[in-house]
Amino acid sequence: MEFTTVAAFLEAISAMSNDVGVDVLDLKNRLDSTKWNPEDSGGYLDVMVNGHFKGPRYILEVQFTVKALLATCRGRLKLFF
Repeated sequence: MEFTTVAAFLEAISAMSNDVGVDVLDLKNRLDSTKWNPEDSGGYLDVMVNGHFKGPRYILEVQFTVKALLATCRGRLKLFF
């Protein structure tokens, strides 16, 4: 999910984390360079949330990013096909 403001970005992550219908299993904060090397993610600056909906155990992964940060990393990404 791509957001134009940091406030909307943070609100969306909070909403998903607090949703009673979703169990968050893991959260990767790839904005924190003290815990995550941007080179390991191809330069992405985002937050990845893994979880599942209550009931059926379908795993989901949601990538949250701010548009300006995504534009910054696009020039550094390597594409593999």
